[in-house]
This record gives sequence, structure tokens and C-alpha cells, in this order.
Amino acid sequence: MHAQHLAHGSDKQKRLPSPQIGAWISMVVYALFAAGKLTIGFLGNSHALWADGINNVSDLFVSMTVLIGLRMANKPPDPDHPYGHERMETIASLLASFVIGMAGLQVLQKAIAQWIRGTIPTPDLLTVYVGIASSVVLWGVYRYNAHLARVTQRRALLAVAMDTRSDAFVSVGTCIGIGGTIYGIAWLDAATASLIGMVILWTAWTIFREATWALSDGFEPLHLSTYTTTIEAVKGVLAVQDVRGRLHGNVPILDVTICVDPLLTVSESHRISEHIEHVMYAQHQLLRVHIHIEPLASDLL
Repeated sequence: MHAQHLAHGSDKQKRLPSPQIGAWISMVVYALFAAGKLTIGFLGNSHALWADGINNVSDLFVSMTVLIGLRMANKPPDPDHPYGHERMETIASLLASFVIGMAGLQVLQKAIAQWIRGTIPTPDLLTVYVGIASSVVLWGVYRYNAHLARVTQRRALLAVAMDTRSDAFVSVGTCIGIGGTIYGIAWLDAATASLIGMVILWTAWTIFREATWALSDGFEPLHLSTYTTTIEAVKGVLAVQDVRGRLHGNVPILDVTICVDPLLTVSESHRISEHIEHVMYAQHQLLRVHIHIEPLASDLL
């Protein structure tokens, strides 16, 4: 029965749109914006736009890393990885957080150096238009990838979507900073670059925290409580002794110990296990539920 659930879930996943589409779209958009912002930011005397371009370079690398992680996560189990390769997706997110963090430090270092020098040239008006176009396009990419991540349940793609959302806001801030500098607030461009650096570092920390939480077998206690309530309601389950969960990439794995009537036959106990698997898939879309059966102590009957 458990194998049938897995096969059914696998067929359902095959009908879903590929999460790799979102990673490819992000790569193309970030490559174009990175090249444009770095060039126009340098020629147009805008450190804020240049910093935004560095941010997009790191995002391009993130999308590439996530794409590789998604492809490796789809590899079937092999003798070295009997549980599959789903955790490669989480590892990709972890690596991406380091790259984003280094980019954030670089942007902050450049902004601070500009503050120290005290010579801030006036940016060209073209840099504002580039920032506006960037914010609009990136918001559209965020909406698409966030929807795709929810549909496909891919944590790495959701991390990319959240990063893209912050990039859209960063581009809005870039426009404000550049515009303020053009109209006489000379320090605003450098201040915006500093803010962008801090946003990049915060994004890196958020992705790092979520990836390490998943890799260290973190699991939401509220979910475990919900699953326990569902299992307790299954006919034949006299007590739920233990419920533990962990994430294998984007796939939740549940280990359950239940107590049943000690007078039941092996076949009857097995049918209860099968029914639990069916209920957990039907109500919570859990594909991997491992059940251990214990006889309820006679003094508790």
C-alpha cells in the first residue's frame, strides 16, 4: 500500500510544471539586469545602481546553483543514496547563501569607501529608468516563481522567489536614492548602496538559517501535533506513542510508533498501518510515513 501511495504521488508530481522553468527565467532576467546595471551604473556615476548590479550577479549565481540542485534532487535513488537525492536542493540553497553574503559584504565595503572619500558624483537620469524597469520586471518574476514554488512544493525555488521579491524592493530603493542625489541630496546614492548591502546580507542570513534548519532535521512542532491528532482518529489505533518528522529536501518523512490491541493478528495490525498511510496521504499529502506497531500494555486496556 505504501508503495502504491508513492507511485501515485510520483505520477502527480510528473503532471506538475517543472520548477526548473522558474530557475531558468530568473537566470535570464538576472543576467540581463546584472550586465545592464553594472555598465550603466559605472558609466552613469551611480554607486547605488552598480551595487544593485552586484546584487543581481549574486542572484544569477543563486539561480544557477538552485537549478543544479533541482536537477540533482530529481535523480532516482541509487546504491549510495537509497533515500534519493532530494537534499541536494537544500544544499544548493546553503551554498547560495554564502555567495549572497559575500556579495553583500562587497557592496557594503564599496559604499563605506565612498562615504569616507566624500566625493559623490551626480548620477545620470538613465540610471533611474533602469531601476524602475528592474523593479517592475523582478516583481513579475517573483510572483511567477512564488506561485510555481507553492504548486511544486520546492523550498529552493521559494528561496529564489523571496530573494527576487527583496531585489524588486531594492530596485525601488535604488530609484529613490539616485533620484534624491540628482535633485541635490548628494549623500543619498551612497546611503542607498549601504542599505542594499544590508538587505543582501539579511537575505543571505534568511536562506542560510532555513537551509541549516532543514539539514539538521528541524521540523515544525505544530505539524507534528496535527499529524498526531489525525493518526489518533484512525480506527484501531489505541495510542500514539511517538511521532517524529524530518525533511529530505522538500519531502517530509514521518516516523510513527502506535499502540494496538495485543490480541490482533499480524495481518490485522498491518491493515491498520496501511489505513494510516492512506489517511496521511489523503489529508496531508505525505508520501513517506514509516509506522512501527507496539502492543498496548495489558494494564492500559
